Amino acid sequence: MGQPLVMIVAGTGGAVVMLVPIALTKALAAQGGYRWSWSLGDFLWPSVAFIIATPTGWLYRKLLNNERMKVQTPNGAR
Repeated sequence: MGQPLVMIVAGTGGAVVMLVPIALTKALAAQGGYRWSWSLGDFLWPSVAFIIATPTGWLYRKLLNNERMKVQTPNGAR
């Protein structure tokens, strides 16, 4: 998997994790008869999570790749 794709997937995963509680709360409120409209403020934390998770995904991939290289080469030499 390429580096840009890993970064996008990691960022999207972080945003979805932060968006699920908001969407669930809004869905339950709508079933209870309360009309709750979406606003741009609802996407603040998912946006922050995307921004944080994107470079984190890149770093995680880099560290895993380094560990894989150590395991594949004898005595950890490069």
